Amino acid sequence: MGSYIYAIFYTSLDAIAGIAYGTLVANTGDLTTLSRAGTAIDVVGGALGLIGSAGFLLAAVATTTALAARHGPRRVAPGGTILIIASVFWLGSHIYWPEGVLTVLALGLGIALLGVVTRGGIAQSARSQTASSVAADGPHEMS
Repeated sequence: MGSYIYAIFYTSLDAIAGIAYGTLVANTGDLTTLSRAGTAIDVVGGALGLIGSAGFLLAAVATTTALAARHGPRRVAPGGTILIIASVFWLGSHIYWPEGVLTVLALGLGIALLGVVTRGGIAQSARSQTASSVAADGPHEMS
């Protein structure tokens, strides 16, 4: 659910702000008008960005919880903790230097650590389930 919220609202922010700012710059020669309109766009964009970022945080918590249940909390804790803390910072920092850049790097680090500690886990689990299914039911023939 969090991923959908993030995808919908953050994409909306990017689309609306990008189109609006591009149109303003292309059609407004007056810096005062451009500045006032830019402030209005930032208010709408900020709200969309906050909702999208909250969705990202929700997805980070859900992902960390699911991976901890599957792979063990101790294995998942470092990457999940970094991901969740970075997701909290993402609520306000976005891409702006230096906080935003460091936040994005921390998001990447958290996701990478989760990927490393869970690597092969899903594939192994699928193989185990297939093997246990065949063992329990016996081989099936196609008719």
